[in-house]
Amino acid sequence: MKTLRAGLLGRPVAQSLSPRLHQAAGAALGVSVDYRLRDVTVDEVDRAMDAWRAEGLDGFNITAPHKAAAARWVDRLDPMAARVGAVNTVVCKGTETIGFNTDVRAFAESIGNAPDRVVILGAGGAIRAVVVALLDQGVSQIEVVNRSQKRAKALADDLAPALIKTYPLESADDRIANAELVINGLPAAANEWVIDRFFGEMAPMGRVVDLGYGARVDRLKSAVTRVDRRFQDGLEMLARQGIASFKRWTGIKPPLDPVLSALLSTVLD
Repeated sequence: MKTLRAGLLGRPVAQSLSPRLHQAAGAALGVSVDYRLRDVTVDEVDRAMDAWRAEGLDGFNITAPHKAAAARWVDRLDPMAARVGAVNTVVCKGTETIGFNTDVRAFAESIGNAPDRVVILGAGGAIRAVVVALLDQGVSQIEVVNRSQKRAKALADDLAPALIKTYPLESADDRIANAELVINGLPAAANEWVIDRFFGEMAPMGRVVDLGYGARVDRLKSAVTRVDRRFQDGLEMLARQGIASFKRWTGIKPPLDPVLSALLSTVLD
């Protein structure tokens, strides 16, 4: 039986569902999986990637806050990762490392068709992938609300300055008004602020998508559904990006249903 050797670097990672995801993917394909987690600071991440490459891993995933650092570290970038400026999947081929971004397609497939105008809360590494996915769908107006206007403007300038407008946090409720789709990519520390937003002012069939999942999003889900708007978490996106990583490492694509079912059962437990 083939063994996949991979892992996840980020901070924090203790609660990550990635080990469960890849174990389920391996079980569906008859592949043994050795998947480890490593919590590293921004000062440690390059050394950690060096160590895993030297150890001979097939590859590894990168999560916040290290996706941009991984894009700088790899020997070569896939065109999509280069466009996004963030890497969530590293493939090791001998001594060469190649950086990929599987978040873009995973997000697009998980949300389906997006409206012409989308409001985004946050401007981190995951949001860069979200924005690229929306641009590729033909979204013509993207409004990014973020505490750091410098970071938001850098995102807009890098990806599509003519189509992306940036706003400070105090403008959030004005931007949410009449929106059909709001995407939350802010860190968990901002949860209390997010749940107080005026989601009842969204379009009648408006949808809020949170890139998080599990207990972290329960209160936001309640706040959104209480005002008769739709809510979607990031679990399907997680499953799809992990499946794409698994295929990059092994050449075999796992089926979605057993992976998503394993994640759902873990979250519900």
